[in-house]
Formats: sequence, structure tokens, C-alpha cells
Amino acid sequence: MRRSIIALSAAFALALPGIALADAPEAQSFVHNGVDYTYTVTQDGQTRVLTGTANHGAVPFRLRVSSKRVSGTYNDAPVDFALRDVQHQSGIVIVAAR
Repeated sequence: MRRSIIALSAAFALALPGIALADAPEAQSFVHNGVDYTYTVTQDGQTRVLTGTANHGAVPFRLRVSSKRVSGTYNDAPVDFALRDVQHQSGIVIVAAR
């Protein structure tokens, strides 16, 4: 479950074209399966960094999304998985199950 939520968050950040990166990044948000996600995206070299919360601020996360991997923390637990596990199809994000 945790991997699905993280992959979904990473996929949304990658799917947003042309995110303007200013000094104070604008918060992005979406709801998936009744869970509210709010996050900001910053650029660190070739890596996008997603920092935010799920469940109305109850669950913090910080993800580093590179060209091949997603790593970081979700609810203070470490996560690390291949970006290829996230698949995009016609505006729908599908997370590969293992």
C-alpha cells in the first residue's frame, strides 16, 4: 500500500508538464481513493524533490525522483523503488503490482 501511494505521488509530479520552479514553489494537490495529497516540487540538479503530506497533513513524505528511481521517506519510513514500476496510460496512472 505504501509503495502504491508513493508511486502515485511520484507519477503525478512527473506528469505535470512545465512546473514553474520559483523561490517559493506553489503547492500542488490531488485526491486519490479518498486520500488528500498536498506537496511542492523543487529541482535539485537532475532530481525532482517532492515534499508534502497525505491525509490532511497527518502523513509527511519527502521523495527524490530521478530518471530511474524514487527514494525518500513516507510517514518517516524509508522507500526506494524503480521509476519503471510506475506506468502512465491516457491520463491514468497505473502502479505496477508485485
